[in-house]
Amino acid sequence: MPYVILLSGHMIFIQAPLSLASLTQTFFFIAIPVGIGTALGSFVIYWIAYLGGKPAIEKFGKHVRLKWESVERVQSKFKGVWYDDLIFLLLRSAPFLPGLPLNVAAGLLRMRALNFLFLTTAGSVIKVMITCVLVGIGAVTVSSF
Repeated sequence: MPYVILLSGHMIFIQAPLSLASLTQTFFFIAIPVGIGTALGSFVIYWIAYLGGKPAIEKFGKHVRLKWESVERVQSKFKGVWYDDLIFLLLRSAPFLPGLPLNVAAGLLRMRALNFLFLTTAGSVIKVMITCVLVGIGAVTVSSF
């Protein structure tokens, strides 16, 4: 189960419609800390891929259920052009896509570390907000029946 669903579980208990105040609190007290934590945690995998390359992934990938084919699929999305950062941000923001192959691909493709940290933080914040809004809207809709 994706961690953002677990983190957005509190939205199920909302009785009133979503408000700007509740979204602001979610942004500052949940999304930003999760984004920073995700970036810091992902940085370990990024550095393993950055320094170790394919041999490190083949050796340690089985411990985190990562296959080299998953990394190759993610790598195929990046062409070494200006909009790679935008693609990375969009993939990182998608609520149900795993981040592990993205971390590895970013390390293997030698993405700048600051770009990786910033885009991972921003994408994770967006992912949490999207998921919280979707769960909140669903909870409000279900409770109105």
